[in-house]
Amino acid sequence: MAKFTWEVVLDELKIRKPIYLQFLEAAVANPSQSRNVVKTKEAVTVPMIDAGCQLVSIFKENMNATRKLKSVILKKGGLKKVAFTRLSPLYLCMGYRQNILFEAAGKGYDTDLKPWKSQVEEDAEKENSILLRLHDAVAEGGADVSWCNS
Repeated sequence: MAKFTWEVVLDELKIRKPIYLQFLEAAVANPSQSRNVVKTKEAVTVPMIDAGCQLVSIFKENMNATRKLKSVILKKGGLKKVAFTRLSPLYLCMGYRQNILFEAAGKGYDTDLKPWKSQVEEDAEKENSILLRLHDAVAEGGADVSWCNS
């Protein structure tokens, strides 16, 4: 979710569902749009894509990235449980319990990675040290490193 952008969603719609994208564009287009300085095509693109994603999530429950994103934003903004209860049936966001699960899944996600990262860094330092000593020995000409090539 951290790498979510509307451009990625738009590109995916262009590639995978061009007819659906044309439908969405036709739904938001109007004859006076070219004269409107506020509702330019760029200004209506994100709400149009969001509405399209909302329609898709109604029929494909597992295709709900935008709903999850909005839920996290609303929860971090302090939205209360009663508001989630009211917005969730409208498919604007996920339910309150689902949001609690998101937070629980995110806590401590890197506890296993931190020791592994430290070990990898230590091993890389050891490897660099060995390679440096080997390079120095070869440069001095006093070491037989023919075993390295076999």
